[in-house]
Amino acid sequence: MTTEVAPARVEQPKATRWVLAGIGVLMLALATLLVSRKRAAPGGPGPANVAADARPIPVVVAQAEKRDVPVFLDGLGNAVPLVTVTVRPQVDGPL
Repeated sequence: MTTEVAPARVEQPKATRWVLAGIGVLMLALATLLVSRKRAAPGGPGPANVAADARPIPVVVAQAEKRDVPVFLDGLGNAVPLVTVTVRPQVDGPL
């Protein structure tokens, strides 16, 4: 009669587990760093541009006039403003 012995379960040494866990943590930290740098790109929202956005931007007033404006379009691409503002009236309701 033949008796079969179940194969012994091979466990990884504790040192190998710590090395694999350390590599996983480093990969997570690298991914987090890459994502945060992409968000803080120049001109985009991020911690690097918070101080620049907090400064007031001077606004000037000019008299409106009606005239022809020449329009020239050369090239491909998009125009992206560096700064945008919201203009709100000082009074509310119909005038």
